[in-house]
Amino acid sequence: MISLGWVTDRPLRKWGLLTVVAPGVIVPAAIGLTALILAAIGGPREILVSLGVSCTLAVAYQIFVGATGIISFGHMAFVAVGAYTAGLVTVPPSQRATLLPDLPAPLQQVYLTFPASLALAAAVCALLALLSGLVLMRMSGVAAGIGTLGLLVIVNEVIRNSGSLTRGTQTFFGVPANTNLISTGAVIMLVTVLALLFKFSRFGIKARAGKDDDLAYETLGGSVIRARIFAWVLSGALTGVGGALMAQQLTAFSPSSFFIIQSVPIIVIVVLGGINSVAGSLLGAVVYVAWIQIMLEVESGSVVGLEFPVVAGIGQLTIGVALILVLRWRPLGLLGSSELGLKIPGPESLASNPEAPAADDLIVSERD
Repeated sequence: MISLGWVTDRPLRKWGLLTVVAPGVIVPAAIGLTALILAAIGGPREILVSLGVSCTLAVAYQIFVGATGIISFGHMAFVAVGAYTAGLVTVPPSQRATLLPDLPAPLQQVYLTFPASLALAAAVCALLALLSGLVLMRMSGVAAGIGTLGLLVIVNEVIRNSGSLTRGTQTFFGVPANTNLISTGAVIMLVTVLALLFKFSRFGIKARAGKDDDLAYETLGGSVIRARIFAWVLSGALTGVGGALMAQQLTAFSPSSFFIIQSVPIIVIVVLGGINSVAGSLLGAVVYVAWIQIMLEVESGSVVGLEFPVVAGIGQLTIGVALILVLRWRPLGLLGSSELGLKIPGPESLASNPEAPAADDLIVSERD
């Protein structure tokens, strides 16, 4: 009997990919449909779009952190590059001449559609990730995390000092508001499916094997560095897509929009949901955004007709307390390593024992 449930194991043959990819499409689609219904009846459309962007960034971030165990503080660099790349090619050429008068002539007339701008952002960020990964992914642990922070600082300074392309420290404006519920939902589904495919692919399995014991893994002939670079490049490319989405949601931004402080919510979301779980990143984003919105109402002093004392910063305060409690009682996050999967028994298992897996299936297990 086919059932939907939380799984940490996946058969690599037969229905293996379907068991994790199908929910990766179904669940975001259900969330997106709910969001459309809420928007149609007058719900907070901008909040829902922001939730979608947060989901995209969280899942993209989880790809790297979940595979390598390295907490990256520099992923906002890819968000910035993706945002400026998409902004540069989506601003109408007539407005671009005024916005960026010193822009090189070959770029003055370049204009891309919304999907093409996302693809270009992914390609540029993938290249940045590849070049930086050749150095950063040779580090481990705290050194690697601080190294990613160095990348963010470098990218931020380059943006600030590239006035002809980015307007420097001034606000980059005029970006069309192309990001909506439908486009965001489609991107979430794509990013989620790619994250799940990577997690259960041989590349993802190799990366996680190196995370548990890199010395033992290399002794057996594996390359931890190569596995980390693959995860870093994929994560960077998809984070760039999230940055392009954000740019065409905000329509105006500056270098200060993409720095260290903006990295914190994404890290909190992934840690809260579970760094080893793609579904956990989605859950963490929903919980975080919903709670912040509720606390903003509380800060205003009135919620559904009830009056409260005005307490500034209560949203961040309560999120901090909740994060400490979750890490105390659920060190691996709310979902640990679990994914929402379809449980489909093989024909051999049905013939012998309905509870047993097929004899020729290989099982990949992860430790919670």
